[in-house]
Amino acid sequence: MNILQILVISVSFLALASCGTPAVENPAYALATSGKSVGAASRVNMIPETTIAPYVISAGDKLSIKFYLTPELNEEVQVQPDGLINLRLVGSIRAQGKTPERLVRYLELAYSKELVDPAISVVVQDIRDFQVYVGGEVAQPQAVELLPRMTPLEAIMATGGPTNGANLRHIVLVRKSATGQPVPYEINLQKALKTGNTLQLQPFDIVYVPKSRIARLNLFVENYIGGLLMFRGISAGYDIDDALNR
Repeated sequence: MNILQILVISVSFLALASCGTPAVENPAYALATSGKSVGAASRVNMIPETTIAPYVISAGDKLSIKFYLTPELNEEVQVQPDGLINLRLVGSIRAQGKTPERLVRYLELAYSKELVDPAISVVVQDIRDFQVYVGGEVAQPQAVELLPRMTPLEAIMATGGPTNGANLRHIVLVRKSATGQPVPYEINLQKALKTGNTLQLQPFDIVYVPKSRIARLNLFVENYIGGLLMFRGISAGYDIDDALNR
C-alpha cells in the first residue's frame, strides 16, 4: 500500500473526531487494526518531531490559567461543550480549536483592556477522554485511551508492546494538519529515545508500526518460497536448504 492509499484510508478519521462515532466504526481504527502494511516508510514526510503541529484545545479539556502579576485572577476552568470558557473580567472566550500558545495571545489581548501588563500562561491540565489508534507490528492492535502527554512509545506499550518483527526506526504517525487534512509523518523512535526528543500524541492520531526488513524477508520466504516448495510436492519436513538443492 503506497502513501496515497494511506491518505485515502485515513481521510475520514477527522470526521469521526467531530461526530463521536464509536471507534469500531472508524476507518482509522480499521486501518490501525487491519495488520496491513503501509508500504515504504521512506515516502512519508520526514521532519523533526518538534515541528509536528502542537496540541489543539478541545471541549472537555481542563485548563490552568495563571496571571504572573495578578495571581488573584488565576483560574482552573473546563472547556464547555460549545468550546467556550468563562473568565472573570472578560467573560466568555472561545478556547476550542486554539493551541495553548494562541489562547495565551488571545487572552492577553482581551485582558489588556483591564490590566496594564497581562502576563498570562495556559497549561492543559487534563484532556477529555480521547483515543489514538495503534496498529501494525504490535501485540494487540487497538484503540488506546489518550493519556496526558502520552508519547508514541507509551501508546505502543499500552497495546502490549512491539513484536519481534517491528521496525521502530520507521514509525508512521498520521495526524491532522492545521487545515484539517490527514498528514503522515515518519518517526525514528529509536533515535527519539536516545535524544529525549519524543513528541506528544494528539486525539485521533494513528500510530502504525511497520515490519522490519528481516520480518518482511521471513514473510516472503514463508509465503512465496514455502508455497513454491509445497507446489513442487516437497515435504514440509525437509530442510529448505536441502529442498532448494534438489
